[in-house]
Amino acid sequence: MIAISIIFARLKPVLLILSCYSNIVLCQDCFDCSDTPFLENKYPSVLNSKYHLLQIFGDASYMTTNYYEKGYNGIAALGENRLFYPRVSEMLHLPLPDPYFICVVKGVKSIDQENRSEYGIGVEWRPFKFCTASGNIFYENMKHTRFYVVYLKVHYFKYLPGWKYIPEDDFRAGIELYRECNIYNRNIIWSEYWGDLSWRRTNFLVDDYTSFRFSLVPKIGFKLFPDSFYSLMPYFTGELTMSEKEYPWENRLVLGAGLRFMPFRYLSNWTSDFLRSMRFYIEAGKIVKYFRNSAEPESPSENIRAGITYAINRW
Repeated sequence: MIAISIIFARLKPVLLILSCYSNIVLCQDCFDCSDTPFLENKYPSVLNSKYHLLQIFGDASYMTTNYYEKGYNGIAALGENRLFYPRVSEMLHLPLPDPYFICVVKGVKSIDQENRSEYGIGVEWRPFKFCTASGNIFYENMKHTRFYVVYLKVHYFKYLPGWKYIPEDDFRAGIELYRECNIYNRNIIWSEYWGDLSWRRTNFLVDDYTSFRFSLVPKIGFKLFPDSFYSLMPYFTGELTMSEKEYPWENRLVLGAGLRFMPFRYLSNWTSDFLRSMRFYIEAGKIVKYFRNSAEPESPSENIRAGITYAINRW
């Protein structure tokens, strides 16, 4: 028995590595991420062609709190549009940088500086976009990773004279990854995640902001009755934000859970490109950790939100 214990102890690291590897291999089918924009036979449309790409995504929700003040009970909305033209990489079938135009519109109750539009031009580079290592999770994610630089101007819907100290333009450089996995098929497990690491000259809220900023928002869940057109999709989620600044809202961890409903995800007619990504949801979250300065004691740490998210042609 002693000899067996010794052998097992020596083999334990090897068995652990093999176990982790087998789990990763088995889970590859669980994360069958959407890859439609890379299909060569993808038909041209208003959203996509060899010469252009239009991405439309955003969120609008009613929130019980904004994590800063009690009794918030208001709506927050964000919409982002990107138009890539010309698509140099697709025209030459080479992993070259593509220029794009961007417009972001934000609206938040009772925070005037967050009610604004940001617009500008940028360059995106996906060096691994033509990678053909199908089935490998690491390479599939690398294929969708985008490096970018962007210059932005700002327009406030309600500009106050006291804001003259806030910069009117911004320059950002970073790396971003967004994936949707198993959402448009009948697999039970699904996931979605977005991550961004960028250097920013300003946040359009304070002067002398210059900082690196990291954000990660994962979601993982399962489908109730996955064969049904109206399948409910409960999930767990989180939000990790970190920066070089001391602001509590930029250095915290939020954990939560929600319920999603996507009534158009199996749609296959001419409207499918615009409707199938619509996500109706209700979600509860709680701040579990501040990494730098904590918020004021009276600031709420819990939130319930209900709304709609859309990700048209985003990948």
